[in-house]
Amino acid sequence: MSSAVIINHAPCDEAPARQALVVLSDFLLHYSRRPAQSVVGSVPPYQLLLGEAEPLPETELAQVKDDGYLLFPTGTGMVIAARNAKGLLNAVCGYLAWHGVLWPKPGAEVLPSPGPLRFPQAPILRNPAFARRGIFHSQPPAEFPAWCQWYARLQFNEVSIHGGPEEWKVYQAEAERWGMTLQLGGHGLSQFLPRDDFSAYPDYFRALQPPDFDKTRLNDSNLCASSPAALDKVRKGARRFAQASPGARAYHLWADDLPAGGWCYCARCMGMPPQDQALLANNAVAEGVCSIDIHAKTAHLLYHDTLEPPRLVKPHPALLPLWAPRERCYAHALDDPSCARNRWHRERLEKTLDYFGRPEWETFEYYSDYILFRAMMPLIPEVVAADLKYYKSQGLDCAQHLLVATVVGILGNLHVFAAQCWDLEADPWEPLKRLAQGVPGLLKAWRLQARASYRWLDISDWPLDRYFDYRFLLERPVKESRAYRKGCARAAEQLTKAVAVLPEKLPPWADRERLALETSAGICRQMEAQMEMLEELGRCAGGEDRAAQANAAYREAVRRAGPVGKAFRKAKMHGAYFFGLERLLEEMWKEKAESARGCRSGKPCH
Repeated sequence: MSSAVIINHAPCDEAPARQALVVLSDFLLHYSRRPAQSVVGSVPPYQLLLGEAEPLPETELAQVKDDGYLLFPTGTGMVIAARNAKGLLNAVCGYLAWHGVLWPKPGAEVLPSPGPLRFPQAPILRNPAFARRGIFHSQPPAEFPAWCQWYARLQFNEVSIHGGPEEWKVYQAEAERWGMTLQLGGHGLSQFLPRDDFSAYPDYFRALQPPDFDKTRLNDSNLCASSPAALDKVRKGARRFAQASPGARAYHLWADDLPAGGWCYCARCMGMPPQDQALLANNAVAEGVCSIDIHAKTAHLLYHDTLEPPRLVKPHPALLPLWAPRERCYAHALDDPSCARNRWHRERLEKTLDYFGRPEWETFEYYSDYILFRAMMPLIPEVVAADLKYYKSQGLDCAQHLLVATVVGILGNLHVFAAQCWDLEADPWEPLKRLAQGVPGLLKAWRLQARASYRWLDISDWPLDRYFDYRFLLERPVKESRAYRKGCARAAEQLTKAVAVLPEKLPPWADRERLALETSAGICRQMEAQMEMLEELGRCAGGEDRAAQANAAYREAVRRAGPVGKAFRKAKMHGAYFFGLERLLEEMWKEKAESARGCRSGKPCH
């Protein structure tokens, strides 16, 4: 080859193809220490020819699907080929990853040492297991360019923005640049029925009780799903929302975020359970959206009290069922037969999809939700991998992953998720092994973190008749409570060991791994004390006088928060979710502990 690395290509008319050329050229300049020479020639679209390579015929590309790609070495050169612009960008990222480039987090790139340009010895064909792979994104808008670039390097092709139309054009421009399809929205249904309308139109809002008990109307949540006028306001509001943010693939305008209740009990609604009332409201949203964009979809959230299959209402053709199993057990895969809680969720999912006719549908998995997981991030590669296999077996072709709240450490579950979306049979630990190369102790620390995670996440046999999640644990019988308390204690020990095996100096991209593990260990210790308090409160409810023990455990739980808060403040993370949750939990725990003071033997607390 000449002093310059030659890249032959067709005109790059699409933004992702232009980005593919830029990314490849930048890498070649670093790695070979020679600038790349870009030559526009009679090359088929979506092929980049390196060195003395010839274009690939259609027969060689026949196996490439969706935005998959082919790396085809030809001795003194290589063809990077795909069927579309996004596939070409994926191919370049795949080639760089083959060369050893790592992208641990947004804005971080780990490059191999310069050397002679290398090509694979045999062709590499990669087709995604899921045609659509994405993220529900909720980080600050100003940070979106860095995040979007990172998502592209992880070879995602969809981003769902948790927000409204305010910065829509900014999101659109960045998404177009990296070949991302956008979705938009969140819990936005109530914005279409302003609370100020209540005095003039009380019948638009929900009835608190069935008519023979109470005819009170409330404007606190959702709406009367049987009110034609209320549904018309929703329909018009959804139309305005879609007009203000044109071009989204799907719009998310979910009902209020409530674990139970919030729906109507008037004479017209009382025969319809929450899932049917939500479906009526979302049908109106879909009608409004489709009046602007006939091809756009509307998400119907399966969540909290809408996990059961509908009974009466038929879905609008543009509705996408969106599966959001927040109260599932994350210590087990969704189809693990040994997990009672996940078995319940799986049965409802399959019945609901049968009701919808198993159309196109989406997931909203919580693998990277700092809110759900008490401000710490579990590491569960095996569960992520098994879940994706299950979803694929059910006909799902869109896998999505929630990311919410302040990020502390490396998003290990997201790395695993991104890799498994391409290859369901791959070792789920492989992307973590690649990241940990050259960092002594890091992989061992992550393995200890995973063992700890599977201990404190195990809520398989917790009751299904009450709402709770990993933050709001419940009073339990002593035998059951003590087992979980010991699991939290053991998890804290393993996380402490994980901290101990980290090297004294971590690379800049992993600079918060120590903080993530230390704070997680502290929170597990706090959970241990919390479970002791709940154990004692359970005994109080059974008639024993354990108020002193419950209060002592409450004070210990509060005390154990101190080192965690100190660590976050030292890292200048004053906005970490931990602080807001801590205030809420202390308020709840204090109320629980105070209620125990009236307990006396033989006099259960109320």
